[in-house]
Amino acid sequence: MISVYGLKNCDRCRKTLNWLLSQNIENNFFDLNEFQLKKDIIKNWINCHGPEKLVNKKSKTWHEIKNELSDNFEVETIEIIIKFPKILKRPLWELNGKPDDSLPPGFEKAHQEFLLG
Repeated sequence: MISVYGLKNCDRCRKTLNWLLSQNIENNFFDLNEFQLKKDIIKNWINCHGPEKLVNKKSKTWHEIKNELSDNFEVETIEIIIKFPKILKRPLWELNGKPDDSLPPGFEKAHQEFLLG
C-alpha cells in the first residue's frame, strides 16, 4: 500500500493524488495539517532520504523560522518538523509503511515510472 503525506491545498499534492486516481493506484493520504507526525516516521524519512531532501528551504514557513533555528538544525530536525510540518517537501511517500529511496519527496516523471513499473 502506498501512503502519501502532504497538504490538501498544495498544488503538487493535488496533482499527485489526481494522477494516482487516474491510474487506479490505491493510496492513503495523510494531510499534514490534520495528521500529527510521529518521531519514528520522521526518523525513517531522514534515514532514507537525509534531512536536506526533506526540508523545503524555499517554503514560506522555512523563511519565517530560519532565523530562530540554532546551529544544531541537523540534530533538531525531528523536533522542528513536528512543530512545523509545512517545511517538508511534498508529497512524501511510503511503500508498505516505510520510505523507499526510489520515491524521494516530490512528484516527478521518475515517480510515475516507478509506480507504473
